[in-house]
Amino acid sequence: MTENRKDKRVKTRDSVSGKIILVEHLEILDLSLSGIHFNCLKKRRLEMNSHQTIKIQKDDISIIVHGLIVRATLKSTKENGTYTPIYDVAMKFSPLTSTQTASIEKLICLLGNE
Repeated sequence: MTENRKDKRVKTRDSVSGKIILVEHLEILDLSLSGIHFNCLKKRRLEMNSHQTIKIQKDDISIIVHGLIVRATLKSTKENGTYTPIYDVAMKFSPLTSTQTASIEKLICLLGNE
């Protein structure tokens, strides 16, 4: 199957963390210059076409970027006595500054070498 992606996407292998306001836990799955794919625990779904800000961190790299949620689907639930939905989310970045682009390129390079 051929990839039709604009930008190269790298797997994070649980080595990159992220945060979004009102999201309990966020697991970044992969990252590119155009967007990010992650799973998150959230009581309410991240709405399609909603604008969000995400902080991406690995070692000494910390990037805050804005983007648009392009997919948010219920993937599964965790049960620790309570219902906790896990969402599979794709976010397309808003236009990046040159500093954000350089930081994401550095992060992609690091991940590609792991």
